[in-house]
Amino acid sequence: MLKNFFFDLYQDLRRHMGQPPVWYRKLVDFSPGLRRLFLFFFALWQSAAIGKSFLLFFKDATILFKVSESLIADFFGLLSFAILWILYRYARLSIQRMVLVAMAAYASGFLLLVMIPVSPLFSILQFPALSDWLFFAAFGFQILFVFMATCKKNCLESFFYFFLPPFLVYFLYFLAFYPGNMSGDSLIQWKQLTALQFEDWHPVFHTLTQWFFTRFWISPAIVSLFQMTFLAAIFAQGMHYLRRQGVPLPVLFFAVAYMALHPVMGGFVVTLWKDVPYSIALLWLTIIAMKIADTQGKWLTFPSHLLQAGVVVAMVYFFRHNGMAPALVFLATLFFFYGRRWVPVLLLMLLFFGFYKTIKGPLFHTIKAEGGFPGLAYGITHQIAAVAYHNGTISDQHWKFLNKILPQPYWKKLYIPYKSDDLIYLNVIPFINANFNEYVRIWMDIVKKNPEIIANHILQSSSLIWRITYPPNSYFFSFCKSHPPASIEAQFGSKFPELRKYFVEMYRALSKPKYSWFTTRPALYLYLTIIFAVMAWIKSGRLRGIFPLFPVLANALALMLVLPVQDTRFMFPVYLTLPLFLAYSLKPIMSQARPTAFQKRVKDTVLKEALPFSGEFSLNNDTEKVQRWKTPLV
Repeated sequence: MLKNFFFDLYQDLRRHMGQPPVWYRKLVDFSPGLRRLFLFFFALWQSAAIGKSFLLFFKDATILFKVSESLIADFFGLLSFAILWILYRYARLSIQRMVLVAMAAYASGFLLLVMIPVSPLFSILQFPALSDWLFFAAFGFQILFVFMATCKKNCLESFFYFFLPPFLVYFLYFLAFYPGNMSGDSLIQWKQLTALQFEDWHPVFHTLTQWFFTRFWISPAIVSLFQMTFLAAIFAQGMHYLRRQGVPLPVLFFAVAYMALHPVMGGFVVTLWKDVPYSIALLWLTIIAMKIADTQGKWLTFPSHLLQAGVVVAMVYFFRHNGMAPALVFLATLFFFYGRRWVPVLLLMLLFFGFYKTIKGPLFHTIKAEGGFPGLAYGITHQIAAVAYHNGTISDQHWKFLNKILPQPYWKKLYIPYKSDDLIYLNVIPFINANFNEYVRIWMDIVKKNPEIIANHILQSSSLIWRITYPPNSYFFSFCKSHPPASIEAQFGSKFPELRKYFVEMYRALSKPKYSWFTTRPALYLYLTIIFAVMAWIKSGRLRGIFPLFPVLANALALMLVLPVQDTRFMFPVYLTLPLFLAYSLKPIMSQARPTAFQKRVKDTVLKEALPFSGEFSLNNDTEKVQRWKTPLV
């Protein structure tokens, strides 16, 4: 039997080099019975965590407050409820049989732990008792197990081609900087989520996201894992879409290598900054914009796509305060280019408005979130200080107001073109918040009287965005050194000290002017993104082909006006979108690309509606119908 297996494998490799061999198809395309068996054992495995948490509760109620023993067990137990949906969706079981299988798995898992409290099997099933290495390995294998048991072949290939390589590389960074890097901003947000006292200085929505994940495990590690998975999954989605659009695999593999090996990716994805999920959400929004552009807006006509777009626009808006610019620009340009499809566009705007009112209203009121410092005030204060430093025109009446913020000599003394933090003190924030409208009026009057000084200042303060080389005598910050909170300081410790030392030395070298211009300075990446987007626009032959560039461009232009410091993290989105636009610009002309599943659905709908009124060919003539469909419907 083994001999026949290898003989069949040899024959498949010889005769079907261009097709997946039979053994591969058998491995991927599981039979329904085998899928049900796999899913049953997965439910059994997960239910063991529920059983363990119940046993610990009856044994010692106080154990529930030990995160390492209970919260993680409850988290994995809750995951088993997803088996109900998986059994129904993929194994094609009836509802009655699905419930019986789930109940049998839960009951057997609970009885297993009760009847065999001390055994090697018990030590395997209780995940919280495992070491960190085995814990993460078990978690990853479970996800991979269910994915392989339920996913189709093309989805499985995209997983191995586009998701797994960057995720595994990020996991090395995660182990080296375990459980993640935290800056001063990260510590402030961590203090808020542990004390449940939220302020909108740092976006409350991002703090709540971290709070949600830390309910399962009070550690920065869970946030780092979320960011790694989120980035790899969204990037894989974009690569999978571009592959279906006909982009050659070598180009996509180059993009995967870039995402996995670029040092900025690994260093940022394990850092607890709001810039990371914001940048990933902006990458997701760019992918959605590409889909809309390729289908001339028809992508939005499906309810699931409309909901996805509304959620992503809200994420971009709320993850960072400057996310307002790309979110609103996306909606405005969408209406401009695809206004003739006003129904889905209007529904998307209403959906976003509903998210906005829900988050800013009931949610903020429930958690008693306090208003933060307006980000625009940083740019205003910095520009006024520039006018004072260069002896510009400021009236005595304006100085009476400005002296309440800073004494007049300090406006000159503390001015640095590349940094505005020194100009803002905590004790003046309440005054600025209370008189913000008056502050804006004075600033506008000063700008009118000193336009040349303001223009030169903006060019200097925004040099991070447009200047490739490192400006002399300027402030520049790229990578974060971790500052662990005192409450969880014991959790911090590299799993690979030597690897961490190597990464630290690498980041120190890349931050020098000799190498920073093509690694940590984002201007080159912004210019390349614009070039590739323009190439795709010219190739499309339509004005609306430039639409996918607008969210990234709006983010950069908004930061030029209010960039507080020269930190690479503010322009992290261009690092993520560059490989996407590179592959998008090399997409074949639409007449050569094969239709996606969505385009096939649109084609079938159009044919059924239009063909009865057309005399060019008949619905019953399949050959002519295929010949007519030479290009995807875009």
